[in-house]
Amino acid sequence: MLKALCSFAVLFVASTSILACGPAAPPRVTAAVARPGQPWPSGTPACAIVSIPERGGCDRAIPVFSDAEGSTPLAIINNPEKVDLTWRELPVLGSNGLAKVDVFTPALFSGWASLAGMTFTMTAEVAIRQKHLVVTAGTRVSVVGTSGDKVIVRVPTPFKAPDAMEVAVDCHMLQYGHTGQPAGRPSWDRAYVTARTSAPIELRESPDGPAIFSFEPGQDQVFRSVAQREGSIRIAGGPLPGKAALPASTLSFDGWANVGLFYQGKAPPREHTTDRCLPDRYHMCPGSLGQVLRDAALNHGTSAPGQRFATVKSGTSVHVHEQFGDLVNVTFLNDEIAPPNGIRFFMPREAIMTDCQDEHPNANPGPGGCAPCVRRTE
Repeated sequence: MLKALCSFAVLFVASTSILACGPAAPPRVTAAVARPGQPWPSGTPACAIVSIPERGGCDRAIPVFSDAEGSTPLAIINNPEKVDLTWRELPVLGSNGLAKVDVFTPALFSGWASLAGMTFTMTAEVAIRQKHLVVTAGTRVSVVGTSGDKVIVRVPTPFKAPDAMEVAVDCHMLQYGHTGQPAGRPSWDRAYVTARTSAPIELRESPDGPAIFSFEPGQDQVFRSVAQREGSIRIAGGPLPGKAALPASTLSFDGWANVGLFYQGKAPPREHTTDRCLPDRYHMCPGSLGQVLRDAALNHGTSAPGQRFATVKSGTSVHVHEQFGDLVNVTFLNDEIAPPNGIRFFMPREAIMTDCQDEHPNANPGPGGCAPCVRRTE
């Protein structure tokens, strides 16, 4: 845990000046923002975080509920990286509430979901302490809530401790998801040193200047060596100015520390980052792949007809299963959106055209319990 220079914790905000503990020294950076957060100011434009087109990622499945209390499940988004959605009405920091989520593909509906485990990307640089501590554009972060008109994000660090820092940013600096591809890696064209110890290292603005923050390095953690002066060494980490950023921790830091805490080290190994996701899940039924011909209602329930909660856009592909009068039970390709346990999705039979393999619309279910072919009569 970081030791504070003042008797109070200070929240660092990208668009505000840094408060000072006294006339000589700014406060030390803290790892966490005080709870609870302040309500979103009335009259301030609402925050809406849109998703990145053609993004990658391995976010967990998102259970979506009909209300902010999470009492009634609507659907499960199994592959969030393949679904167009927007996050809004974010919970106040410390409330542990749900956020509003608008889903646009493959069905159109709104609900409430937890932000836990969701990956967001910074679209702009945020200076926590001028040039000494910077969150670069492209950094992947998690959203933990709002305080006032700021969104509080959790930024991963390259240190053993703290392993993350909470920073307040403007809503427009965030997008949901990430591109799925590493943007680059730091350049190691300068001298480098390795930490001798795992004990806390205090980073300062200058050899005799105020402290910025303290951190515990990982085992044999390597830093760039920028300069040395009278028992002090200036070290840096993260992407260099003008260089591409790493996808994981892109916290850039630069400051002075005790030279005795480091020794000249070997060149660090080249970093390799791979996005690994579970294989796509397919629910295939012979002869039941269909296409929605017009915008149509999507109902959910334990049995037909269920209750309408969404709209499926024209052109959406679905798998068609059992028939219930004028309705059919459907699932979405790759289970991008799936019903909760014990619930099924239903759509109007006449709104779907299938690629029929069975010439008889009223035939018995096919192999594996699949529905008979549904043929639209023009």
